[in-house]
Amino acid sequence: MITGRQTLADITGALRDERARLEEVDRRLKSANERLVGIDAARTKEIAALARLHVGELATGAEERLEGSDARVAAMLQRRESERASLEARLRDLVAAAERLERERIPLVDALEVATMAVDDAEAATQARLERDDAYRAQRERAVATERTARHADEKALASQEERLEKGRAFEADPIFMYLWRRGYGTPAYRAWPLVRRLDRAVARLIPFESARVNYARLVELPERLREHADAVASAADAELESLHGRDMEARVADGVDALEAERDVAEAALARHDAVIADVDEERQETFDGIERMDRGEDDAFAEAVAFLASELARDDVQALRRAALATPYPEDDVIVGRLLDLEAERDRLATTVGDLEGVAQQVRERSLELDAVRREYTARRFDEPGSAYADGDLVTNMLSQFLRGAATRDVLWRVLEGQRSTASRRSNPTFGSGGFGRGSPWTGGGASRGSSAAGRMGSGGARGGRVGGGGGRSSGGLTGGGFKTGGRMGGRGFKTGGKR
Repeated sequence: MITGRQTLADITGALRDERARLEEVDRRLKSANERLVGIDAARTKEIAALARLHVGELATGAEERLEGSDARVAAMLQRRESERASLEARLRDLVAAAERLERERIPLVDALEVATMAVDDAEAATQARLERDDAYRAQRERAVATERTARHADEKALASQEERLEKGRAFEADPIFMYLWRRGYGTPAYRAWPLVRRLDRAVARLIPFESARVNYARLVELPERLREHADAVASAADAELESLHGRDMEARVADGVDALEAERDVAEAALARHDAVIADVDEERQETFDGIERMDRGEDDAFAEAVAFLASELARDDVQALRRAALATPYPEDDVIVGRLLDLEAERDRLATTVGDLEGVAQQVRERSLELDAVRREYTARRFDEPGSAYADGDLVTNMLSQFLRGAATRDVLWRVLEGQRSTASRRSNPTFGSGGFGRGSPWTGGGASRGSSAAGRMGSGGARGGRVGGGGGRSSGGLTGGGFKTGGRMGGRGFKTGGKR
């Protein structure tokens, strides 16, 4: 088993190695690109020598022109080298700062671990004291009993509501019954003109409306009464739970747990601020390193300006014409120069191939470095190096990290292994103690993450009980049975019939 902090050290070390490897590749790229610039400058000089041989006085003018261009290119490259030296100095400062910050992070993590353990020990001691308190145990028993009663009442209310929906369909599908029901027929609320009253009475005789009305009224009324009862019991349960929670909080304050937790929060905030500084330094270091890389690859503005200028100088002279002229002369000097030009072009082709290969390697190492840096940032952000964090199979974690660096495993696979193997040390305090065991937040953190910001959040709805207080599974034992109603006749598909003829 290895700890989360050991794994973070492995990740940080691997990141340092990848960055060193990238710096080495970039140094080789820088050297190759500088040689390319040198070859281009040498080609320019060789062309100037050819011009001097073949054009006489004009060659003197060309020589002056090219010497002037050489001075201009040298000035460009000198400015570029000064800029690169400044970037390298800044990079060295940032690397030193990052290493210093990593060293300074260790005591902050240690302080957080000490504060976390202090909270855990204090909570465990407070819970043990409350267990010996008769008044506290009595309050907890009342909270548990009323919670259980509220749960059962809610289940009955939900079952009654389901029963009302199921059995009410037969009543509500009959238009005659619903017409009379909506008019309040058979109740003191019924009002109608004499003719309408006689017609309604005749319609009511066609079906057993009175017995149907009584049954439907009971079916509609029962869920409402049960829900009122469930809400009243739930309010009583919430009051008992609030009282228990208040005892928990009073005990925490009396035993200094909240004060210790505040110290823990201060230590955690200090570590978070320090990690933010590390992230800023890492970001600036990466930006500075990217600037140096662009210069090593010849992608910076100064390099592009020098290359463009040299290209314009080369394009000004017809190299092929100079070569043909050299072959036509009896002098060996120009043949030698042409030979050197051919050698320079061959060497440039080889260097261009080398630069392409190095750029490919640099890109691969850069991607691995950036991905590993992202893993490290997320690792610390998710507090996988927190006190008590460890991995059951350390060899698997180390092997997976090695595969990730070789490109044989993706970051998602690495995270699945880290998450699957991670465990945290058992706590002395119990987060489900007292009011923490009702599924609506706990005042006992065991030294872990901070508790909710308010008691209202912990006591809110959506907890263990169904509906208002949780899911309802059972059904009411005293509910109505059967769907709809019928008399001595049969019940048709549409509604209700009497035993006689219509």
